[in-house]
Amino acid sequence: MTVALVFAGGRGERMGNPTCPKQFLKLYGKPVIIYTLEIFEKSPSIDRIVVACLQGWEDFLSSESKKYGISKLWKIVNGGPTSLLSKKNALDSLANVCDRDELIVFHDAVRPLINVELVEENIKCAIKYGNCVTIESFNETGAILGDDFLISSVMPREKIVIARAPQVFRYGDVMDVLGDYEKLPNFVTIDLCSIMCYHGVSLHTVQSSPYNIKITTPEDFYIFKAMVDMDNLNEVSRR
Repeated sequence: MTVALVFAGGRGERMGNPTCPKQFLKLYGKPVIIYTLEIFEKSPSIDRIVVACLQGWEDFLSSESKKYGISKLWKIVNGGPTSLLSKKNALDSLANVCDRDELIVFHDAVRPLINVELVEENIKCAIKYGNCVTIESFNETGAILGDDFLISSVMPREKIVIARAPQVFRYGDVMDVLGDYEKLPNFVTIDLCSIMCYHGVSLHTVQSSPYNIKITTPEDFYIFKAMVDMDNLNEVSRR
């Protein structure tokens, strides 16, 4: 069994909408998270979907998922006060149903611009190597700041990549590294890629699909809208 674990526990303060978290904002009547879940619904390798949801929005998510035919949605669990605890809560909910070697696909609800091919490529990589992280090439000059905010060194751009989602790991491997989660320094708890690196795990990669942005600000939402509009236009032209 391969499970897509989607995180929708954030409040999205930077979006500037106090009444609606960014993952539940609607574009053409459909919440952002549904655009994301539809990708996993279509992915043949995904058996079930679990969502770590912001408390108070569980019924809304359940209703919208039924409306848009997300039949693989299996569990909605409490998102927790932090990203790390959201991961822990969701993984704990799978303790009695997942073997150590089963694959978990970790993804953000507010990354709706992925595609089925990227999900499948991640899973194939993880089947072969045990894990997979989606990466994007870094096209700028990477610099490291010293304590005085002066540039202390510059890194060759061909050696730098941006780690994105989805990320795929074996269930047992993730539970092992989260066993001492309370002792982890804050800088490594951003995502599982960081936590795995902190524990010395070698990570395998696949190249990201284009425009795999995380919707964080209003500007990101407008980019998302533009990409959906372009996709709809291309679909019409193919008919």
